Parts: sequence; C-alpha cells; structure tokens
Amino acid sequence: MHTLYRYFIVFTVVFTLCTIAHTQPANMLDITLNVSPHSARIIVHFNNKGSTPLRLWGDGNSWGWDNVRFIIIRNNVPFYFRRNPDEMFTRNGPGYDEVGKLKSLDRAFDLSDGSWITSKNAPKEILRSDTVICTYAINSTPAAAKYDVWIGTACGVNGLLYANQ
Repeated sequence: MHTLYRYFIVFTVVFTLCTIAHTQPANMLDITLNVSPHSARIIVHFNNKGSTPLRLWGDGNSWGWDNVRFIIIRNNVPFYFRRNPDEMFTRNGPGYDEVGKLKSLDRAFDLSDGSWITSKNAPKEILRSDTVICTYAINSTPAAAKYDVWIGTACGVNGLLYANQ
C-alpha cells in the first residue's frame, strides 16, 4: 500500500505541474515519447504547436544539459533519472535549437550511457509495462532572455501531452 501511495503522489505532482500550462495558449510546446522496449533508449519529440518558432537550449552545453528528466514507474515504484550536472564540456557556450511553427525537434536519450544519476536498483532497460514520464524545464534566466529561449515546463507521459509556459 505504501508503494501505491508513493506512485499516486508522484503522478499527482507531475500531472499538476504539467497541466497548469493549458491556460497559456501562446507558443505551446508539447512532448511525445518513443520508448524502445527492452532497451534504455527514449526519443523525445519536442512539438511546437504555436504560431511562432521556439528556441530550446541545445543539450550539448551546460545551459541545456540537465533540462530533461525522466521517471520510470515499474510495479508502482518510481525511479528518477537526471543528467549528472557535473558534466565537463571541452567547449561550452550557450547554444539553442530552433523549432519552427508547427514543427518538431527530436532528441535521443539513452538512460544507460553513464551520464544519468539514479538509484543503484533503477531499471537497466524499459519494459512495455513501465510508465515513462519525461519533463523538460527551462527556467527564466538572463541568458534565456538574451537568446529568446522558450521558458517553461513541458511533460510527456507515454504519449500524453502536457505543457506549462
């Protein structure tokens, strides 16, 4: 029962965080996921549903490296994955990708590539029965304002769409 309660709390927090956005129609960013069962690979599709292009921090620099988080729920137990914030870059500067209006940007992630922080007993591969939640968040910073980068939180839950700007 305790595990089911934790699952309920995690899902409620993520659902609440991600559904607030539907009150803000401009520059809607949606996320969909393609999960490869029996591997740790996830393709995240960043879908611009708005009428103007969006800029998202690239994930090859410190501005965008730790913006994507994953939760895998297996047998009602959540496992959290976030990128190691201590990653070293040989050349680091703010970089972004632009997503045209009504276009998508795809990014592939491998949760087994060694760049993720998680618990020792976290799954090494994703099963069809697992629930996968992805959150993408960019905070308001002077750099985000300077480069006109999208600010907000968007979530995808096994194909369900939520966004918060």
